[in-house]
Amino acid sequence: WNAILADFNRVTQTLAPEFAPAYQQRAAIHAERGDWDKALADLDHAVRCAPSEDPNLLNHRAYTRALANIDLPEALDDIETALRFVSRRTQQAGVDRPPPAALVDTLGYVHYRLGNHEQALTEIERALGLLEEQRSALREMLVRRKKPVAPAMKEYDKVEGEMVYHRALVRAALSDEQAAADFALAKQLGYEAPE
Repeated sequence: WNAILADFNRVTQTLAPEFAPAYQQRAAIHAERGDWDKALADLDHAVRCAPSEDPNLLNHRAYTRALANIDLPEALDDIETALRFVSRRTQQAGVDRPPPAALVDTLGYVHYRLGNHEQALTEIERALGLLEEQRSALREMLVRRKKPVAPAMKEYDKVEGEMVYHRALVRAALSDEQAAADFALAKQLGYEAPE
């Protein structure tokens, strides 16, 4: 990680000090290492540098705050802003498209961290339903284009595993006996729970 961080430091300090994706990538590395302050500082800078509202960037910052279990009201504001932006953009485009599953999952996870467990369960289950719709649409498109399906589906399994893990945490908080099955399913889908 140190060599990668050194590369990102060089990019952010000299080559592209206002390039939001570099800060976002470096934030992911800091978060992986558990250095939440540095991760959030980079995400704050990335949000300021981004040329327009970026729902994925706001989602990243909200999810990082939730993982760190800090600044939760701000995390909720970030993810709600991201969802409003996505909704506004789809309405302006004249399409009826649900929000990305990942954003809805983050909303649920933030509610879990805030102690709003019933709301968290509702949102995470909605996210899992959206993920299945998105997976099916991608599968159909890949089949039509005669492209390999398995690699893409494997990535969806990883995402599903993380969402199922979030649901397991919520169910455990609600003393729901289905939590154990969700923890096992998350692991089966390849999700490695943080220690």
